[in-house]
Amino acid sequence: MIKQPNVFLVAPTLGAEDRFTAHWTYLLHCHPELAQSILDRIADWTGLPRSEYVASTDHPRYTAEDRPDFLIESRDYNVLFEHKLDSELGPTQLERYCALARSSSKESYVVLVAKKPLPIPSHAERFDRYRQPTSHPKSGSARGHFLWEDFYDLVGAVPSRLANDFAAYMAALGLDPWPYTAVGDPFTSDEARSQFRQLWRDVLPRYRRPGSLVKQDPVGAGFQFQKPMPGVHLIYVGPYRVIDAPADPRVQGRAMVARVWQREDQLVAANLLATRPSGSPANPISSSDGEIFVRAPNQVEEFAVLTREYYSQLSSLMHESPWECQEALQRWFDAILAHLERDLALKVEKPR
Repeated sequence: MIKQPNVFLVAPTLGAEDRFTAHWTYLLHCHPELAQSILDRIADWTGLPRSEYVASTDHPRYTAEDRPDFLIESRDYNVLFEHKLDSELGPTQLERYCALARSSSKESYVVLVAKKPLPIPSHAERFDRYRQPTSHPKSGSARGHFLWEDFYDLVGAVPSRLANDFAAYMAALGLDPWPYTAVGDPFTSDEARSQFRQLWRDVLPRYRRPGSLVKQDPVGAGFQFQKPMPGVHLIYVGPYRVIDAPADPRVQGRAMVARVWQREDQLVAANLLATRPSGSPANPISSSDGEIFVRAPNQVEEFAVLTREYYSQLSSLMHESPWECQEALQRWFDAILAHLERDLALKVEKPR
């Protein structure tokens, strides 16, 4: 059992979740008082008694098939963790880990921590060792599992360079709490997602035009703009928890994104096939609400090519009142449409 992790020896080949867990292990090893605070929060929110922190382990060995992501040992019981960032729960993950907890020689429980709310299987009789927040202080309601943002304030409260850097790391991954007051967090609350959809609902009618179709995403907090202008098949607009594939250090954490799709036949007809924008980020577009960054993934899908991504820090568009948010979102999208229209016209006039 590794008791002294070294962050500088973390394998570069690890996936995002395992790498995050390795860094988390190092942080708690360097700051056992933080580990105690996290253990206390879990106890307080789940109804477990508080217990003295002893140790933590990255991917503890239980069986050849089952290795939970993380283990916190306390004086009176152990807590096995399943960590999630962008992946979903496996079909029987929680059942298997509850079975491990039941078979352990020491009283043990299972906790799930994720980036966003995940569906928890309903057959609760197999989850006798699973613990979820029975009361969330911010909302006063129960949740199916913990979120990473539930521990963000504890990390930020530790007065050290390491903890401050880790808090920034969490924010860059979109794991910090939603800081805006006009609407709730569309990434973690169905009610807030409806609020966010309402912001767009009052703005979208002005973009309706003959031959185009503007419609809200039936599930998410964004919308689709089909055939908005000649040469463009689709623009999808919405909030993203993080810019990735690849990440852009200029916009860390939550972002508002517009993704532009063009069909191959549209590119050929407009003589644009050889003039897609380069993959490297272009100069940002200046707007009254901040900078809008542009890049060209040139990602080919079955139905079209993702030729452009426009994105901004979401905080630049969030304000104290919903109508201010609406105005900012409208200005932001108008600036993108104007830039896209000019860019396409330029490339048709001056093919390379």
